[in-house]
Amino acid sequence: MESSAAPVSSAQSPSFLSRLLGRLGVFAPLVDWCLGLGLVAAVAMRYSQALQQLRRSGYDLEFHTNAAIDGVKITHPLFHLSTMWIKQLANIFPQDAAYCALLFYCGLTAFLIHCILRVYLKGVVSLPVTLALTASLMQITGLWLPTIHNQRLLGIGSPNTMHNPTTLTLKPFAFLVTLTYWQVMTSQSRNRALLMAIAATVLSIVSVFAKPNFALAFIIGAPLSCLVLLLCRSVRFSRLPLLALPVLTTAVLMYLQWIATYKEASDGSGVIYAPLTIASFFHPRPLIGLLQLTAFPLAVVIWRPAIFRDRLFLLTASIFIVSLMQYFLLAESGARQFHGNLAWGKDTISAIIFPVVLGFAVREVALRHSLKPVLLALLLPVLYFWHLWSGIEYFNHVMIYGQHTGGQSELCIEYGATK
Repeated sequence: MESSAAPVSSAQSPSFLSRLLGRLGVFAPLVDWCLGLGLVAAVAMRYSQALQQLRRSGYDLEFHTNAAIDGVKITHPLFHLSTMWIKQLANIFPQDAAYCALLFYCGLTAFLIHCILRVYLKGVVSLPVTLALTASLMQITGLWLPTIHNQRLLGIGSPNTMHNPTTLTLKPFAFLVTLTYWQVMTSQSRNRALLMAIAATVLSIVSVFAKPNFALAFIIGAPLSCLVLLLCRSVRFSRLPLLALPVLTTAVLMYLQWIATYKEASDGSGVIYAPLTIASFFHPRPLIGLLQLTAFPLAVVIWRPAIFRDRLFLLTASIFIVSLMQYFLLAESGARQFHGNLAWGKDTISAIIFPVVLGFAVREVALRHSLKPVLLALLLPVLYFWHLWSGIEYFNHVMIYGQHTGGQSELCIEYGATK
């Protein structure tokens, strides 16, 4: 018996191409994971190569490693202690132990960048996309403009400073303090807020022993953000004692470290009010240097001013602004003159600013499907990939030439000629 069913028309039959694409669609998540994990692996290898190069290049890493070996008394000894602990546990050379310590701290920083992105993008984009964004954030630096300023780092700043081991050690603790303090601000449970306040206190103490630059900005920037939230009624007055606990504890420890660093020094070292002295020393146009460091975050702020309602951004931005004021207004005197040690705060905190701003921007585009104003929205990826290209160039420079600058400003050369 012949079937009474009507034959399927060719118009209703799926084409070979559509069937093929449908089958390939099954593999789309696998492709995403391969790309995401591939980028993470590539960046991890580049970090490993860069740190290996720094171990041979004779920059800050050699000085701090030798200080750890010789037991030199240093007021921020976390990197040195980490190096010696790994050396003793693994029974390896100090240089290898220093490399392992820095690789660990860089890996922890990458994990915390990923955590911040997940705060904004969980359920918005896939996990492999977040991993790819994390890999890119581990490569960015300030915009490199060789025709304006031929230094790849000094005077510009970088969220991914490679040559300074104590800054690499500090960064994950700066992330942890910021995240736990933000939890104190936002937690609905008082018990959880208390737990986070204790964690923020302990982590801020550890950050001081890693390097004091983040804590110097935190003890002023965090209260400023709390004041803004209090005035906007975004934080309860009863939460202020918990918010004050990490700040006051860190301030006391910073004062003790201040005494150990400067008051006991016999070479006249100290901190003086010297507007633009350090900023002009390392960059002929300091405000251009600031724009080079903050181009993408600043564009996002202009594009979506509502980002200031985000408490994590407000906290991070407040600390960052204080670190900039320290860099532009203060300088060290005595033997530390022109060392630029007050610049490390902006580099450390900019590493937190970028994932916060990037996560916010991607979420805005993904959820609102709005690019207005169009020109500014189209400028955002251009600026971000410029930051990324600058970072790739910087990493290549570190790995190939083993140095962290491309040259010296005229003022820097003039100062060096007088020494």
